Amino acid sequence: MHRPGASTGDVHTLEVAYLKARIQHLELVLETARGLMGSNHERLLRRLHDVPGELAELGVQLRRLDPKRVL
Repeated sequence: MHRPGASTGDVHTLEVAYLKARIQHLELVLETARGLMGSNHERLLRRLHDVPGELAELGVQLRRLDPKRVL
């Protein structure tokens, strides 16, 4: 059950953002593995470092809206 005052739409919107961020992270892992020696490796490594923090923040927000949600 989600937090009183949090709309189902808010929870779903945040859940979609969280899942998109997880997909983006996995895509970055693959892109980094493929292009580590290429010219974009510094940008990829920086994003690879930043995305887990973004995932963690989205997860915190989701758990605030819906404490019983399992991510």
